[in-house]
Amino acid sequence: METAPATKAKARAEDKARRKAEKSEAKAENRARKDAARLDESVRKDAKQQARAERKAALRGGAAGGPTRMPVKNQPRHWHRLDNNANIFPVITGKKGSNVYRISINLRQPVAPELLQCALEEALPWFAAFQVKLRRGMFWFYLEHNPGAPKVHEEDDYPCKPINPHQNEDFLFHISYFESRINLEAFHALSDGAGAVQFLQALCCRYLMLAHPAAFSEEDKARRWFAENAANTEDGYVQSYTPTKKANYNLPRAWRLRGERNLLDNLSVVHAHLRLEEILAFCRGRGMSVTHYFTACIAWALYTQQLNQKPARHPVSIFVPVDLRSYFDSSTTLNFFSNIYITLGYEKPGLSFEDILAEVKRQFEEKLNREAMQQKISYTVGSGYSLAVRMVPLPLKNLALRIIYGRAAKASTMGFSNVGSLAWPPAFEPYVAGASVLLSTSRREVFKVAAFGTAGVLSLSFTSTLRSMALQREIVRRLSADGLNVTIESNGVDYASL
Repeated sequence: METAPATKAKARAEDKARRKAEKSEAKAENRARKDAARLDESVRKDAKQQARAERKAALRGGAAGGPTRMPVKNQPRHWHRLDNNANIFPVITGKKGSNVYRISINLRQPVAPELLQCALEEALPWFAAFQVKLRRGMFWFYLEHNPGAPKVHEEDDYPCKPINPHQNEDFLFHISYFESRINLEAFHALSDGAGAVQFLQALCCRYLMLAHPAAFSEEDKARRWFAENAANTEDGYVQSYTPTKKANYNLPRAWRLRGERNLLDNLSVVHAHLRLEEILAFCRGRGMSVTHYFTACIAWALYTQQLNQKPARHPVSIFVPVDLRSYFDSSTTLNFFSNIYITLGYEKPGLSFEDILAEVKRQFEEKLNREAMQQKISYTVGSGYSLAVRMVPLPLKNLALRIIYGRAAKASTMGFSNVGSLAWPPAFEPYVAGASVLLSTSRREVFKVAAFGTAGVLSLSFTSTLRSMALQREIVRRLSADGLNVTIESNGVDYASL
């Protein structure tokens, strides 16, 4: 006869065995459920991929003659270095300055999102400069190939916001649409305006051929429009480097724009649309370029609205980027630009617009030449060749770059960029209505202007974090006073004050 302790021990052993068996059975059931879920997910994934392939084929027109995906002859390298100018952008980007710009193409019909996504997936592999993600190395940042493509989305926020790669499949650009407008917003470390325009124009051509397959010939559909140099990711600065005597680029502190800010520093946007032929004829008739004229209009507005037509305590300095491709015969899709500063002290009292225009033209002629650009390239590239600089760890480099940038930023009041005008092949012209460029502001440069034209319209676009619209209003008044027809468009941030 078993004793009470023995009986209790036996019961505990049986209970332990039972719990172990139940646990094992539960684990087996759980594994079975997970295996079934994986199988279902695999089946759903295969079905989704098949449906997507069928949808793409249908969107392209299938056997009806729509454009087909073309093989990429020059596959992108696994990684490439940031160009010489791009190294600064990951370091100085933050809440006060996104270093993101927007380039937009306006079409004559509403955008079809699914077609735009297909066009992006077809065109992006051609452009190695954009199909990348940013990586941090021991000594430098670098760009690594990023397969796939970001998702096209409807525009739902203020322009030129910082791009969060973690919310964008690690890409440093995104494509959005609003009604009939297609937007490319890109982080400046990828490319400059010229490279981005090439990418966006190729994307729009691809989209239009998908949207209107019957309007294009088989020859048109088989061509990669505006993608001839898409795989070129050479560093134009290094390719054009020639050792020269060191120059001093220390610039004086510039006048700083001040005023009440927009809520959360959101960008106010104003577009002044002009007839392209009218503004070109006006400038030609007065022996000046469009860039000369717009720069003088900006300088005049600063003189009358910020300085009250009095001499400046610090000179007003307008930062003007310069595309270097035509100076050094380059076709790179990476950044390849330099800059000049148009600096005005307004020393003489009672200056007229013509006085300011003459000084602006004089400075452009003096500063904008190949020799001056070569010297700037040699200055920036040469410092990077130093072994001591190259061996400094990235965190220390970043600290030094922030200090250098902080000092250089004080030399600029605001920025103005003339991206130029776009021409389209005849088959695409009926579908394009206009274009514009928006530049992000920074803590120091709270007002920027960009000019861009196509389809007979030139858009002068103002971005600002200041609530006052005095500068925009004065520039538009100047254009109107010279007999130019101007149409105004805004995103509505304090538009009433304009």
